[in-house]
Amino acid sequence: MKYTMSDLHGRYDKYTIMLNKINFTEDDELFLLGDVCDRGPEAAQIYLDVMNRDNIYCIMGNHEKMLLEALPHSFGFLQKDYGYYATLDFEIWSACGGGSTCGSLIKAGTDKIIDIYNYILSFPFYRVVEVEDGRKFLLVHAGLDNYERTKRLGDYLPEELVWYGFDHNGTYYPLLYDRIIVGHTPTFLLNPQKPASIFYGKGNVIDIDCGAVFEGESDGRLACLCLDTMEEFYV
Repeated sequence: MKYTMSDLHGRYDKYTIMLNKINFTEDDELFLLGDVCDRGPEAAQIYLDVMNRDNIYCIMGNHEKMLLEALPHSFGFLQKDYGYYATLDFEIWSACGGGSTCGSLIKAGTDKIIDIYNYILSFPFYRVVEVEDGRKFLLVHAGLDNYERTKRLGDYLPEELVWYGFDHNGTYYPLLYDRIIVGHTPTFLLNPQKPASIFYGKGNVIDIDCGAVFEGESDGRLACLCLDTMEEFYV
């Protein structure tokens, strides 16, 4: 089976509970739609777990992009020994939840920080997944900003895929993909029902970011969607 989750935001606890809930095995595949890090306390643990598996794949989210741009501010050896230079002010990333990620990286240790940083550098900005019955899914973190039906996926700017939203009720590339699966925008902002649930737009968009890190008033939770059966799971 092929599964997808998004916006774990350091919630290693919910991630492991979900893997058990769906009975995830080596025969399955899981696609994480970005924003594994920030806000929650255990981002490094999630990355290290994913790195040790051959059947879990990540794509780039805006929080990973900020991490890559800001982390060399905090860990000088990334600049001195590896030539990675910060292009984003650390305070901006910290205000977006980066401080908790730094804490989890410090616990992991220098070698693991380097491994995780290089691993995140390899994340693609989108992925196309096909299931056994022939349905095709386009997986992308935030959406397809400045969409044009003749625009190739490789022509989108990174910011158009990881930062900027789009009309969740729109239809995108209907001749190519049955569904566009996104995260980034918590579904409680699109539909006020509680607890937060997967959002199905009027077109071909599905938003699976149910606000795993926003329990409180928003009643957020981690969602997982099985692409083969379209069954929903929540933690």
